[in-house]
Amino acid sequence: MTGDQRKSWNREYRYKGKLWRGESRERDIIESNLLPGLTLDNGCGNGKGTPAVDGVIGLDFSLFALSLYNNPNRILASMVQLPFKDRIFSNVLFIHSLDHLRRDER
Repeated sequence: MTGDQRKSWNREYRYKGKLWRGESRERDIIESNLLPGLTLDNGCGNGKGTPAVDGVIGLDFSLFALSLYNNPNRILASMVQLPFKDRIFSNVLFIHSLDHLRRDER
């Protein structure tokens, strides 16, 4: 993802507020299927789809989106250049975010 994309997402969140409101049914399904351990919500945006469970870390590259994210465990970074060691997460979520990557970044 590029700097232009980051500017674009920041602009979208700034002008439209909470772009995605989340679906409680989706969250319930996700929460009931998580493995014990840490969970990465990769491309968390405003966090509306983030499960309300312990051990969730939200990652997004939009600073403005993260300012709306109601979880202290948040990291400003790229979804494709993760700042973590391998195999530290039991779960990795891409809730409405994977489709925003180019095919070669997936």
